Amino acid sequence: VIMASRKRSVGDSAGGAEHGVIVWEVDNVADLSSNGRLSAETEVEGLPWKLLTMRTPQDGADFLCVALAPMTGESNLWRVDVEAALILKNEDEKQDVTMKFARPFAHDATPWGFTNFLEWATLTDPAKGFIKDDKITLEARLSLKNVKGFRKIPRVDFADSNESCHDVALIIEGKKLHVN
Repeated sequence: VIMASRKRSVGDSAGGAEHGVIVWEVDNVADLSSNGRLSAETEVEGLPWKLLTMRTPQDGADFLCVALAPMTGESNLWRVDVEAALILKNEDEKQDVTMKFARPFAHDATPWGFTNFLEWATLTDPAKGFIKDDKITLEARLSLKNVKGFRKIPRVDFADSNESCHDVALIIEGKKLHVN
């Protein structure tokens, strides 16, 4: 299950930030391997993103790896500065595990995240509150700045009378749509 949302910061300008949230319910956690698993694609600021998770061995123990993966888009010359918070949700939200990073991504970028996000034994211990019915929930909160080389498609809400591009209102099946 993937859910996504996005919002533009108040007072945005050309260098302003676009914010997006990706929520991924990862099932069959016991089957995670070092081959990894990718979430469905979510678009933020015209750029497609996925989350990557896998089980990674390090220093005699296994760990949960969580990373942000940019996908190839319509441009092969894009670049963006990303601030990300990668979150493993807990049934007690005060116990959520959050790791953050800030770095530029470009068209040739590889996934970026943390190979030692949480020790596997802690993740899979039901008493710790991260896993339920062999599922975990990962969340990524993204802030994208200085997007270059990618076309932004303006989003217009025709149900919003406050949009500056409307000068006529049509009523269709009881719903008011503002158009010009």
